[in-house]
Amino acid sequence: MLKKIVLATAMLSFALPATVFALGECREDRKKYCPDAGLNEDKIKECLKSHFKELSEPCKQMIAEKVEKKIEKKLESESN
Repeated sequence: MLKKIVLATAMLSFALPATVFALGECREDRKKYCPDAGLNEDKIKECLKSHFKELSEPCKQMIAEKVEKKIEKKLESESN
């Protein structure tokens, strides 16, 4: 689990679209920690990255899963 969190933190700044954080498990975290970010993708990512330790476990898990899937897709495309 720690490996996923570290990976998610590292990838958070460029791997996922802001819509991932606007909906689902991160919605309340985004509202709580990033109310001034609006829908600005860069601001949302930077804010959540700076508050990663405080995010809810479901949000952290969602980020880790999305990042893992994105990495797997990239590795698959590179191996073909």
